[in-house]
Amino acid sequence: MYTTASLVLLGATLAAAEVHTVDVGESGLSFSPETLTVATGDTVIFHLYPSHDVVSGPFDSPCTPTDGDGGFYSGAFKDTDNGNKKFVVNVTSEDPVYYYCSVQKHCQSGMVGGWNLPSSGDTADAYAAAAKNVNSAQTPQSLTGGELLEDEAISSLTAGVTSSPTASGSGSPTASSGASTTSGASGSSTASGSGTPTASGTGSSTTPTSSNAVDAAFTRGEVGGVLAAVLGVAAYLF
Repeated sequence: MYTTASLVLLGATLAAAEVHTVDVGESGLSFSPETLTVATGDTVIFHLYPSHDVVSGPFDSPCTPTDGDGGFYSGAFKDTDNGNKKFVVNVTSEDPVYYYCSVQKHCQSGMVGGWNLPSSGDTADAYAAAAKNVNSAQTPQSLTGGELLEDEAISSLTAGVTSSPTASGSGSPTASSGASTTSGASGSSTASGSGTPTASGTGSSTTPTSSNAVDAAFTRGEVGGVLAAVLGVAAYLF
């Protein structure tokens, strides 16, 4: 049961959340911006451009996916409608996160980025320098750690927060499936197969089971929905 104080605190936290956008390959082999500063509860929206993807991975193993929970992979697509295909990741920790493009030799060529990276030592430049020595980038088996969303869903997700994406468009993603693949100098890491990637985490979508509207919306990470629920309950209580 939420108390009045906890609802007010939750509403203040959600109102302070931000939405960040990153263009993946719009200007060649780069993420723009290359680095971000984010906070827990923020949302990062990757605008995917043709024949690029985004994969999270550890600093000490460049061009290699995150092992276990906590990582993300967008999938790679030939048809992205020039950035209108969007991969949405919810920020759950303020720890540094590094990511790269696993298509062909993009990672080795410096297409890397991250958020909350240190200003010295394990920087984005240091990660890119180490990536040059990697023989081949690795691609996860399937989409994980985020969602491919259309504009209406993103509008609902970001309603009431500090900023929102401006690009528009829609499209149905095609799934990556099969065994993990490795990109070569002349090959493409774009996975093939059938099906539709639907979920964050392990690659399958989950639906909140809580009967409480605030719990359900918060579980999905739908900031706007939670804020609306908070304000509605607060108005009722007062």
